[in-house]
Amino acid sequence: MKTAWQLIHRSTRLLAATAVACGTGLALAQPTEEAPPNLLFSGFGTIGASKASTDFGGTFARDVSQVPGPSGLQLRPDTRVGAQINWRATDTLEAVGQVVLRDRPDSAQSSDSIEWAFVAYRPTPDTTLRVGRLNADLYLLSDFRNVGYGYLSVRPPPDFYGVMSMNNLDGVDISHNWRMGDADWRVKATAGASRYDMMALRSRFNDARGLTLSRDNDGLTLRGTLATGHLSVNLPGLELLQQGLSQVTLAPVASVAAQAKALSSALNFQDIRARYVALGLAYDKHDWLVNAEWMRISTSNQAISGTGTYVMAGRRLGAFTPYVGLSRARSLSAAATAPNWARDLMPLAPVIGLNAVAQAQAVGDIATGVLNTYRVDQHTRTLGVRWDIRPNLSLKAQWDWVTVRPLGGVMWGGNSNGGSANVGSVALDFVY
Repeated sequence: MKTAWQLIHRSTRLLAATAVACGTGLALAQPTEEAPPNLLFSGFGTIGASKASTDFGGTFARDVSQVPGPSGLQLRPDTRVGAQINWRATDTLEAVGQVVLRDRPDSAQSSDSIEWAFVAYRPTPDTTLRVGRLNADLYLLSDFRNVGYGYLSVRPPPDFYGVMSMNNLDGVDISHNWRMGDADWRVKATAGASRYDMMALRSRFNDARGLTLSRDNDGLTLRGTLATGHLSVNLPGLELLQQGLSQVTLAPVASVAAQAKALSSALNFQDIRARYVALGLAYDKHDWLVNAEWMRISTSNQAISGTGTYVMAGRRLGAFTPYVGLSRARSLSAAATAPNWARDLMPLAPVIGLNAVAQAQAVGDIATGVLNTYRVDQHTRTLGVRWDIRPNLSLKAQWDWVTVRPLGGVMWGGNSNGGSANVGSVALDFVY
């Protein structure tokens, strides 16, 4: 069965532009029998179905770029199809384009379907410069996040990948490969900006700067990533809510004014300084497959800071690979507690009126509700099996047991109730 898995790696790296344009360690390891064609067309897709049941009313989505669908059987979260073209102009110059059709919210733009569109230049066999729309190299599956055939499970672990909806970056990167001892090393520096969707809200990641270092040796890949930038989220109605909080800050009660000011600051979702740190491990040897990652997002607004981690392990048994996984995601800030401004302002009711007291309390309730909508606090246990039917076709079945803590349901439509969920999924993945 090892031959089939070598074909898996070869196919997915072919679909990932870095296999041709960047020369990753796995791609370099493949023997070259003849010169690649100048024009190459390839594609991939997934036909997926999932059904979730919860005891807290939340509905399932693959990641925060999707709007959670209705209860019952769903085809939209995992189903997708993609096509890629690679044009090799010269031995050192190549153009790559990739289009992916998948479920996107109404706020998405038609250009979002263009995942990659870049030109790659190799001044030396070990150095590659790329300019255009690139893959956001933030995690192990960055090269083929949409290529279900390229990874073990039905979908990348939502507790890690689900809260990271940024797939690509408009900008430039440069990578360099070298060999030291018996290991292959690679460093990549990135700069650019990204536009993406988060819970049907248009978001921006500007002034992005990133550095990734990886090491490959004897079936083991280790990598670390550091990225910084400025995050902005366009939240409808936020300006009106901020105006209401500004009015409350004028209240002649010091505690109320201070709480309103703090809420207003927490609801500032524009030009937030952000830092992303991640570590990853991939092991593929002796029929064992292990992927593990950890990440931490720290921002100047703690309301949208968080951390995530997972480990996924599988064992090849002929054409079948059973696998298990554990994952966890949580926000770094505690849930916001609604203020009791009605009580604190009631002594002033004869002066400002009962209506003003009620309005102030409503503003406080809405503000804390908005903050808690974007919190994540859940963990997942996964059990599944992959069947490699053919060298370019696989079928997967998976069951996820998810525990969601109260006020931690951003992955479930922002549902504020905690509880448990069971998600059954099947996926047919193919490459061509």
